[in-house]
Amino acid sequence: MKTHWENWTNIVLGVWLVAPTWELQYAHMSLVAWNSYLAGFAVTIIAAAALTSPSAKKEMTNMGLGVWLMASPWLLETHHHVAATANTFSVGILVFLVASFAAYQESMHRVAGSPR
Repeated sequence: MKTHWENWTNIVLGVWLVAPTWELQYAHMSLVAWNSYLAGFAVTIIAAAALTSPSAKKEMTNMGLGVWLMASPWLLETHHHVAATANTFSVGILVFLVASFAAYQESMHRVAGSPR
């Protein structure tokens, strides 16, 4: 089974959401930190699962998480922390774009009938 860069990229992005909470000094802000931890773990787990069993549904789930990451600073009213907002929003854009491309690729492979 061939693995693709999209899933590895989203794994790295998911880990990135968790790792810099201390570096960007928002580990002590519970709501901001928990949002990063939970979304980061979810993106990582879904992308890892897509490595072993590719599916457009998994990629669409990560697309949804990307949208959540872009909107969450305002929905959770934590946008006042600029570093956390910038990190969460920019990672959300990247997760969404990478997962969108992977979902497109997966659907094209499925339509063409070729194994991934």
